[in-house]
Order: sequence, then structure tokens, then C-alpha cells
Amino acid sequence: MTQQHNTIVFPYTDRSNASISVKVIDQPYGPESPTVLSIGSTLKGKPDDPSWVVHVPMDLIPSVAQAMMDAHEMEVKRTHLSATSTAAPGF
Repeated sequence: MTQQHNTIVFPYTDRSNASISVKVIDQPYGPESPTVLSIGSTLKGKPDDPSWVVHVPMDLIPSVAQAMMDAHEMEVKRTHLSATSTAAPGF
């Protein structure tokens, strides 16, 4: 049986009704399937029903997170973007 854990929602800072949602899902493809981190995005104000979703296998999360942080760091240097976000303090 698929089990979903609490969803964390990150509202976009520059678009109303837009957000990114993150949650852990156990057995997303049926019994014995591995747990994934589900990342969804909506522009319609429906974080529980995102327009698109990607499932990241748990063993890839550190590498994917590092790639995201590296991309953010390059963008901060390139554009002088704030190193922290008001939508997700500390990230």
C-alpha cells in the first residue's frame, strides 16, 4: 500500500498560486517498490495535485541536492541573488 508522508510546500515568491511540494512516498509503484522523494510543481494553487511530478530515489537525494546547491551558488555569483530565500529560509 502506498503511504505518503507530510507534504512540505514552498510558495513561489514571484507568482501567486504557484508552489513546489516535497514529500516522501513509500511503495509508490506497488508492494516492494522503493521509497522515493516526490517533488511536484503547480501554477494552479493545488500543491496536493501538482501539474508535474518527479520521483527521486532515496539513494540519489544527496547527489541531486548537491547539484541543486551548486546551481544555486552559481546563480548567486552570476546575478547577486540573495543567498537565502524568503520562501524557504535557510535554503
